[in-house]
Amino acid sequence: MTRIFSPLLLSLALLTTACSKDHHPEPEPTLEGQWELQSTYLRIYGADGKLLSPGSNVIQSAPKETLRFTNSDVTFSTSLLARELPIPTQHSTHPYTRQDSTLGVTLPGFSSYLISPLTIVELTSTTLEVQQRLTQPQPGSPEGAVLGGRYTRL
Repeated sequence: MTRIFSPLLLSLALLTTACSKDHHPEPEPTLEGQWELQSTYLRIYGADGKLLSPGSNVIQSAPKETLRFTNSDVTFSTSLLARELPIPTQHSTHPYTRQDSTLGVTLPGFSSYLISPLTIVELTSTTLEVQQRLTQPQPGSPEGAVLGGRYTRL
């Protein structure tokens, strides 16, 4: 009886070990890669920081735009349509820095001039949302504005 029970117990132990699920954490999503613009939005805020524009004001007529990030540069590629005739795609590559959720993009020829910092709102393996503050509310000024865009990974 012991000879039958020991192999049975060993088989049961092996079976439960073999069937256990390995839980590996998802890797941290990276910015590197190519992203295609899906939608843009403009949000207008009062000097008190309250949203003035209803909803998120999604801009439907966004140009075909892609971003390609390497570990040090970003390439903007945009193709606009003018009266249904495609204008050649424009490409520009710029160095960028990233600190947490803030991206600083340096324009060539203007070593101290940065495109106002972009803020990463969401970054997953398939989605990137960034926004840029266009104006800062000032005392006596009625509003500030934020322009944002949602991208999907290609």
